[in-house]
Amino acid sequence: MRTVAVAIWLVLLLASFAEAEEMACLSYQQGGNFIEWVEKDEPRGLRIVARDPKWSNPSLKRPANAQCDTCPNGQIANASFWLEVGGFSQARGWNLEATLADAVAVIFTSSIYRLPPGATVRAKTDAVPISLGDLTGLARRIVIEASDGWSGEMIALWVGKGCVSVSGLLFARSVAEIATDGLDVFAGSIGVEWYRPAPDPHLLDPPPLGQDEGFPLGDAFRRRYMERP
Repeated sequence: MRTVAVAIWLVLLLASFAEAEEMACLSYQQGGNFIEWVEKDEPRGLRIVARDPKWSNPSLKRPANAQCDTCPNGQIANASFWLEVGGFSQARGWNLEATLADAVAVIFTSSIYRLPPGATVRAKTDAVPISLGDLTGLARRIVIEASDGWSGEMIALWVGKGCVSVSGLLFARSVAEIATDGLDVFAGSIGVEWYRPAPDPHLLDPPPLGQDEGFPLGDAFRRRYMERP
């Protein structure tokens, strides 16, 4: 029995290694609202877009910010997004609750949203399912409480598919609570677009070690690193 158990364990272990190898992800180009990577030896790209004309398209700066100037109080009117290849989507995607918690922790340790001393973040509600296009995951209302008595509510989300994932913070226009249907309205206003970037031969078919042509200059640099859709 012990031999059988060990054999089964080895089969499962090798299967997990094979899956990890098949899903190997290599990110090579990123702006605020888009990211490009190689997955299963194919170049892939994803951008976040506004579906509702009331919303601006997410910015090219990181994090990608989008806003709705005419959305009423109680509805989500501002959103910040972080796009990532690998990381959460590969390591923790099987446990969405843990992934969402990790995403929130990473956001609030970044320089942009670094919490003041004594401030705390706590969950206000259970997590609920959410989709941005065909990226799926969870969202949760959270509350920030400062040591001076101020508090504010927002929604944190994490969605992913395959190699790519998107984390976000969603805010209402004022400190008023976000309306019950606020998340559904937002999910119908923001979507994602998949595209195929121009293949980069250095990534898909790298030259043998020691035979690299070096850092590209002039037109070669512009073609490889600056011409993006």
